[in-house]
Amino acid sequence: MESTAGKNKKKIQGIEVVSGILLAVTMLIIYFANTQMPFILDDIWYGTNLVTGEELSSLEDVIESQIWHFYNWGGRSTAHFFLQLILMCGEGVADILNVVATVILAYVMCKLSGTKSTWGILAAVVMLFGFNGDFRHNLMWQSGALNYLYISIFIFFYLWCYLREDLNQKLFGIAIWIIPLGLIAGWSNENMGPMAWILSLVIIIWQVIKKEKIRPWMILGNISCLIGSVLVVMAPGNFVRSNEVTALETRGALWQAFLRCYAECNILFQSLFYAVILVVVLGLFVTKVMHIKFGRNNWLLLLGALLSWGAMILSPHYPVRASFGTLALLICVILSLLQKMKEKDPQYVWIISGVIGIAWFRTLYVIGQYLAEVWGWLK
Repeated sequence: MESTAGKNKKKIQGIEVVSGILLAVTMLIIYFANTQMPFILDDIWYGTNLVTGEELSSLEDVIESQIWHFYNWGGRSTAHFFLQLILMCGEGVADILNVVATVILAYVMCKLSGTKSTWGILAAVVMLFGFNGDFRHNLMWQSGALNYLYISIFIFFYLWCYLREDLNQKLFGIAIWIIPLGLIAGWSNENMGPMAWILSLVIIIWQVIKKEKIRPWMILGNISCLIGSVLVVMAPGNFVRSNEVTALETRGALWQAFLRCYAECNILFQSLFYAVILVVVLGLFVTKVMHIKFGRNNWLLLLGALLSWGAMILSPHYPVRASFGTLALLICVILSLLQKMKEKDPQYVWIISGVIGIAWFRTLYVIGQYLAEVWGWLK
């Protein structure tokens, strides 16, 4: 008679095989959906030399545009630099790169959450779409994708360097490449960049409290991330754009404060609601029923989610697409909790299957709804 351990092993192998098939199917669907999203809105503007107005034709055009942009409209120079390079390559290349970037981000999120499996990558992908309040504008619209999807790869890889289990494990050349990585992670967007800097600083302080060795790369990365965060927030162009928005605002300070609080609540109870509920339910089950520690890294990831969400109260506008980074942090916690459950008792793989199944069908629904609207089936 087959042992329980043998049955559990077969279940895990089975979910890996099914996950691999579903992942391939899902990425084909996502690719097709991307082909239905043309360059629109900001893509058209960023597809030109922002100084001359001519169509982009060289790296020099991109550099000239980003220098102008930094001083005249915004501070997200790294994201828009890569955006303009991709826009020059055309829609076909952009569609492929968006799919590749989605898989890469899912993989980095699995690394960050300690999930080493195909089901983890699939779960990350379908939750990024299925639990997303505005997947069209932060995963497929090119300007939004660069500002949120692509740039999150750098941010989450930077965080992984600090949150990995063994900080004494050497990563080849990290003392060199952590500097540009930290700079890009910080110089990303106004809420996620400072969040990444704060979390890496917390890790350094934790090392000091625990009287453990501080590696030089940790200091170098933290400083470069701080510099990037200052550049994205204090860019002269940010003040130009902010002043234009403020000039259009005629309501009083109290009413504006109310609207900002409302925007925070709107994001929490709509865009982040699925992920927040799942974190709470899984967290209670893991800690109270299975008696597993929640984990230091999960607390830090939740702190990062709180900081990235709360920081937007300083912004006069909190678009739904800007909640992407916060959502991804919450998904990392979900992945970590599912991994803890599987390691403690493999029989709970059915919960993993359930979470993936719900998120997968939700992904099919929202993408199907998008395609129906594009094709004119829904008016």
